[in-house]
Amino acid sequence: MKGVDVVTDEKKNKKYLQIDIAKVQKYSDAMWEDLYDVLIASLRKGQPSSSLAAVEKRLIKAGKL
Repeated sequence: MKGVDVVTDEKKNKKYLQIDIAKVQKYSDAMWEDLYDVLIASLRKGQPSSSLAAVEKRLIKAGKL
């Protein structure tokens, strides 16, 4: 994709993703939402997870479902 570059270290391991906002802003909002979701997921990697049933139970107890 034009405007997106993968930066590697001296051993050719992928390290960073460099995005030129001016070149990629023409892409849809959905792409940006997907990118944001991936970033959030990577930040949460290693955190404890909850089952769907546990989340639903917590939301029902809080009156949000």
